[in-house]
Amino acid sequence: MIVREMESTSVNWLQIIIQSSIITIIFGIIVEIARQRFQKRLESLKNEFVIIQTAFENNYSFILEYYTNFHKHYRDCQKVVNADLIEYPDQTTKDTEELFIENLDNYVNDLNDIEPKIRLIFPEQLILTHEHSVNVFNNFRNLVKSYYQKSMKPKDDVVFAFKRIDEIKKELEKGLKKYLRTEKLFAE
Repeated sequence: MIVREMESTSVNWLQIIIQSSIITIIFGIIVEIARQRFQKRLESLKNEFVIIQTAFENNYSFILEYYTNFHKHYRDCQKVVNADLIEYPDQTTKDTEELFIENLDNYVNDLNDIEPKIRLIFPEQLILTHEHSVNVFNNFRNLVKSYYQKSMKPKDDVVFAFKRIDEIKKELEKGLKKYLRTEKLFAE
């Protein structure tokens, strides 16, 4: 009887060792499969990051060009609202409305050149902000031209129209900073 108990005990230990080995092998296979999946996902993310980084680097100067163009036009509008004349260092003066109208074609041509790219690279919210900016700039232009044709100085409606342009400028700046992640870059 003692022999049988020992055989039974040794069989139990042998079963435990075999089961333990099988569990270890299965666990190892599961870990290896998970590692391979994780590695593939990591490679995919690396490739995606490289694409995003390249696109960002290629479009960064364009985005700055777009905003610079926008801001120049914003300043021309601001001059109309804040002053009647601009005096240059050579003592010549220029009517701000006349200057605005003269610079209008340059702004429109520059915008027409870059707008297709804007529509491709900007996120939806920035495209909407851009479209709003075009509308408020057009409204401002129409008001200034109507006063200019009548040889009248702009009134409160032009000032109100410029306030709307200023709101759009702030919205655009906020959206571009978010898109370019400049707030995060400079905060650290």
